[in-house]
Amino acid sequence: MQTNHYFRAICFAGTLALGLAVSAAAQTRLTVTSALPDYSAGNLTIRVANLRTNSAAPTVELQGSPLAVVNYLVMQVPRTPAIRTSKIQLVGGLIITELPSPLPVGSFSLQVKWGAETANFDLSLGANGPAGPQGPQGVQGNPGMNGLPGDPGPAGPQGPAGPQGPAGAAPVSIGGSFAGGIHGKGALTELMDLPLSAGTYLLQAQVSTSTGSDRVTCELTDDASGDMVFTGGTILTSVTFDTASISGVTLASAVTVPVGATDQEHVICKATGLSDLTGVTGLFVATPVVFSQFGQFTNDVTSGGGTTTVSWDISQNKGQ
Repeated sequence: MQTNHYFRAICFAGTLALGLAVSAAAQTRLTVTSALPDYSAGNLTIRVANLRTNSAAPTVELQGSPLAVVNYLVMQVPRTPAIRTSKIQLVGGLIITELPSPLPVGSFSLQVKWGAETANFDLSLGANGPAGPQGPQGVQGNPGMNGLPGDPGPAGPQGPAGPQGPAGAAPVSIGGSFAGGIHGKGALTELMDLPLSAGTYLLQAQVSTSTGSDRVTCELTDDASGDMVFTGGTILTSVTFDTASISGVTLASAVTVPVGATDQEHVICKATGLSDLTGVTGLFVATPVVFSQFGQFTNDVTSGGGTTTVSWDISQNKGQ
């Protein structure tokens, strides 16, 4: 009698395990959850559940006739208690097929084969019915993430010219004076020199001598190297005069010193007499030029002079 009880317990346990396995298998069979036709695009979107991960490509039939599979996708789904019990990893699936042409109207049997499993679904095809009433407004969703910055827009039109600003400070002149003599016999004598920084300058020098019979030559000389002009320089302007008739002369020129550079300007004179010339005085001034302080000239074609515009042919300014 004890043996029979033991045998019955084993049979009951086996029946219970078989029932759980059958129940899990029933819950994990391939199922078509939806089939939505898109008549304008001419395709059918099918969603399935309980798909085994090792399944092959799907096939679809409508009332026994195959439908062309355009694309399909396998999607992972959360494991449910039933799936954990059956120890079978299941996923969801998405299939897109072409609709038959011409499109039949009515109810049809849709069959999906994916791997070793088959699922059936009742599908209705036909013309779209009238639109239903609008449903209630849904709950507002959470704000989305900020989008990426857009491309810069085109440059706007140029604005009108602003009012003219106040006049700047007057440029400060640089200069010095001289009193002494000039060597005779044609020897060069430096009377004055001015060191200049970057900028454009108007140069003016005045040299006065006592009356006599000497012939004097004075030069306004640029020495960009910074060495004494006697070793080489550029003569900007020069003048020769006889002290018997002229007691003084004026030299004028202009010079531009590049940005980041310095320059040295000199007043050099020599006398042809046998003896040195005494009683010589001089004045040397460099005035910076600020072009923005000047007005703009325009041109009157009828009179042949005046201001000059960018497109004006300067040759038309010649005398008539």
